[in-house]
Amino acid sequence: MKRDPVHVQLLQRDVKISSEIFEKLLQKYKNLGLVYVRDCFVEASREQRLALAVRALELGADVEDVCRFLDWDEFEQVAVLAFKANGYAVKKNFRFKAAGRRWEIDVVGLKEPLIVCADCKHWNRGWRKAATAKAVDAQIQRAEAFAGSIEKHVRQMPRIIEWQEILVVPIVISLMPAPFKFYRNVPVVPILQLQDFLDYMPAYVHEMKTFRGKFSNRRLSL
Repeated sequence: MKRDPVHVQLLQRDVKISSEIFEKLLQKYKNLGLVYVRDCFVEASREQRLALAVRALELGADVEDVCRFLDWDEFEQVAVLAFKANGYAVKKNFRFKAAGRRWEIDVVGLKEPLIVCADCKHWNRGWRKAATAKAVDAQIQRAEAFAGSIEKHVRQMPRIIEWQEILVVPIVISLMPAPFKFYRNVPVVPILQLQDFLDYMPAYVHEMKTFRGKFSNRRLSL
């Protein structure tokens, strides 16, 4: 969702600090590329809003307060943009049936031979070791179900029928760094590091948890 620019005077009034301190902070965040200031109005892109949220959490802001000002769609859309910037075709909120149940994957990135299945986890107070492990375990199940039903996805992803190899890679994306960088060989990637991670991932993918997608018949009708 697009956010309307906020007038500098209104912003200063709401943050309740002196004009001198406010001007210094605003200039600092502008120099850091965290906000735009145009004609006395302050605005921020999705990426900047995420960076500001992370900055606030690093400075000790309350997690729930920060996340109330962050749209869930912004989080997922920044992930989509990171995939596209690395040459991936993207499917968002991908739903499918397999193993007698319904599944949904937040973001699916396709770039031969990789199909990256990403679960976008919003930061919350329960994001600790047990919660991280639970999120990874659930994403492994989704990726395995996806890989095992790959023939059913050809109509939605027709290009994969031409691939010589298909590696389905589960990952979890978080707002803040999680207790583990990897759990069960599944990467847990902070959202602001996702683009760099995707850039280097092909060189290390065989060290990660993957599932092979196979077609029983390469001449499947589309």
